[in-house]
Amino acid sequence: MQRGEEGRGARRRRRGGRGRGLLVPVRVAVSVAVRVRVRVRALAAASALAASAAAGRGRGEALVLEARLARGDIAAVIMEPAMCNQGAIAPAPGYLEGALAACRRNGTILIFDEVITGFRLGRSGAQARFGVTPDLSIFAKAIANGFPVAALVGRGDLMDMFATGGVLHGGTFNSQPVTMAAMVAAQNELTAQQYESASRRGVRLRDGIATILQESGIKAQVTGFELMFHVGFGLDAPARSYRDLLKLDKVLYVKFAHALLKRGVRILERGAWFVSFVHDDAVIDATLEAVRSAAQEIAAGK
Repeated sequence: MQRGEEGRGARRRRRGGRGRGLLVPVRVAVSVAVRVRVRVRALAAASALAASAAAGRGRGEALVLEARLARGDIAAVIMEPAMCNQGAIAPAPGYLEGALAACRRNGTILIFDEVITGFRLGRSGAQARFGVTPDLSIFAKAIANGFPVAALVGRGDLMDMFATGGVLHGGTFNSQPVTMAAMVAAQNELTAQQYESASRRGVRLRDGIATILQESGIKAQVTGFELMFHVGFGLDAPARSYRDLLKLDKVLYVKFAHALLKRGVRILERGAWFVSFVHDDAVIDATLEAVRSAAQEIAAGK
């Protein structure tokens, strides 16, 4: 299954299992979505959601979600369990638990999008890290170290509907031998020792970047997880929602990215940093050296 196909499979599954036609995609793990699909009406509680998100009230936001689910027309809620498409922000305390409880009480399927968080936040994804297991989860090419494969996994009674009828599923590369071999090989490398070593190096890189930027006089917040973190220029405090990220100094960060590229380090211009098992101590040292040089260059030119 390719990325995209697993998402369509999840949507078919939630429609087939609930007889409802609406899907609520949650923009971030700490804010219930105001942006929704064409078939879903804009939430009447939009103003309350915005206020709740700004305050970072995890359980309060879950209550707003439950109020919407109580109408009985929502088949599924889909969200990143941690905000990684923008920033690297952990869910507010109690939010995931509250969202799951709200879905349970209203007969709605909870789907975690672990395309980014899967295998980066731990061997069993963000759901294991935060202790909340959804009804369905979506994983993508990280399963096979970049090969074109994805997976929809979840509760047995829901997954059985693909086999017993009622829910159609198709995929271009279903069980393709090369990608399956790559998946097995990649999974065999995901050992506790590898995670421990890579996490140590990731923290050293993350904290080193923060120290260098501070010493260079560049206002920034470097926050996130061990193997994935975010560097945000122009922020006075760590971001708690995507709204906080609207204050980013993107122009200066692009200059920083270009300065690093000249020094042999390619980073994403959106601020996300990913640490791989093959990024050894020598790579971390070289990267920090490049960061220091690049930071000095853009600080002098501000």
